[in-house]
Amino acid sequence: MRKFDVPKNFTPSVFSVTFAGNINLKIYFMKKSLLFACAAMACFSMSAEDLVVFSESANAEDTYWDPSWTTTTGSSKFIATTAGKIDISKTAHEGAQSLSISWTSATGGDWGACVAREGWATYDLSKYNELNFWVYSETAIAAENLPAMQMENGGYQKSEKIAMGDFLPSGVPAKTWTLVKIAREDIANEGFGIANVKSIFFCQNAADNAAHTMLVDDIVWKYDESYVTPDNVALFQDSNEDGFFDPSWVNVTAPSTVKMLERHNEKLPTTTDIKKEGNNALELTWTSAEGGNWMALCASIGWIKFDITDKNYVTMWLYSPAALTKDELPNVHLEAHVGGTTGKVALGNYVNGLAANTWTEVAVSIEDLKKANPEFTAFDNIKGLFFSQNAADGKQHTLYIDEVYFSKNESSSVNDIEYTSENAIYYANGNVYGVAGNVSVFNVAGQLVAEGTAVDNTFAVALNNGLYIVVSENGNSKIVVR
Repeated sequence: MRKFDVPKNFTPSVFSVTFAGNINLKIYFMKKSLLFACAAMACFSMSAEDLVVFSESANAEDTYWDPSWTTTTGSSKFIATTAGKIDISKTAHEGAQSLSISWTSATGGDWGACVAREGWATYDLSKYNELNFWVYSETAIAAENLPAMQMENGGYQKSEKIAMGDFLPSGVPAKTWTLVKIAREDIANEGFGIANVKSIFFCQNAADNAAHTMLVDDIVWKYDESYVTPDNVALFQDSNEDGFFDPSWVNVTAPSTVKMLERHNEKLPTTTDIKKEGNNALELTWTSAEGGNWMALCASIGWIKFDITDKNYVTMWLYSPAALTKDELPNVHLEAHVGGTTGKVALGNYVNGLAANTWTEVAVSIEDLKKANPEFTAFDNIKGLFFSQNAADGKQHTLYIDEVYFSKNESSSVNDIEYTSENAIYYANGNVYGVAGNVSVFNVAGQLVAEGTAVDNTFAVALNNGLYIVVSENGNSKIVVR
């Protein structure tokens, strides 16, 4: 069988089958009786909403799976009758076909085998929480000798490799179909774009220099109606390139300027010396001049789209080697994959400037971006965040930008909390006074907004109005900024 869907009103007394693809009904019933088809469906437990990557080729005579791709390097081998494709086997878990993954993993070599859907169709995993598939081998394969796995999306971004043996600790027994279940979070690491997944990869793991053959059948993503998207979705965490961020774009009208690498024109540079988390941060160095203009786009690896209809903020961490006033900060706006942008808002609306050499978290209200251009509605199709020219002061400024997220976190009201002068730790004129040693400042939602070291019992930090928790060697204290 290729695929069939069961209506939600299905009962044992009434059976309705919808065949996907061009399958001849007469031929199908020659393969299996209706009764056996019902039993097979019950065994497989596939709902109408599940997403099938592979079940059966539309043509029973096919000898290879067309939406596949294989590669080898060194002495490693992938065995296929048709070069560059995955063979179809006539031994199957259900129906009449499965995929044949046949390999030798050699020291110093590598191999990979990609499985996509018919037509190389991409898919959105937002409502799918688990990958299921069945495996079979004529001879037992130990867990440590099973392949690694990863995914690739439409932007050619690959997820981190995971060991298939971690999910089959006893390995694959001989002559037995075995179900493999992998949670989406285990194979789609944070930062991997799940909105346009293209393929699943089987690839080299342990180099045991032995020939193995494993059949794979019924590759299905399980639908989860209750799945809730994460509160925070990463737009930028780390660049996977050396010295620049590929999914960025800079446009400049002289005499304004923006720093770009000579080798990678129109791309924002990155730095490993100054970063909030991870391996690197974006560097935005600009001069806003009268009569000029500039803009710099930060998108996601793979240029994936984001649905931010349930998000409230664009949050980011900012650092400047020199203090910046709120008026010196750039504007920001969002752009959609389908075209069109939100209105611009000033970053200075959300932070009272930046203290020198201090990481500060800034949260830009998405509601404000909506109000800035009410005609823009494509918040389910966001491509990235633009920084752009604001005040034309003719001065060069530098911002380091890290940990850019679309966030669901809402702000809390602190109108009923009053500051009292009896507090030993207090805030005034851009400084927290009465602190010592390492200092951490948290907002009312528990998010770290600034950290550093106190100098002469003083910690310089620009804070918006609100309630904060200050932690230092002098103890913990609540402060209210008005």
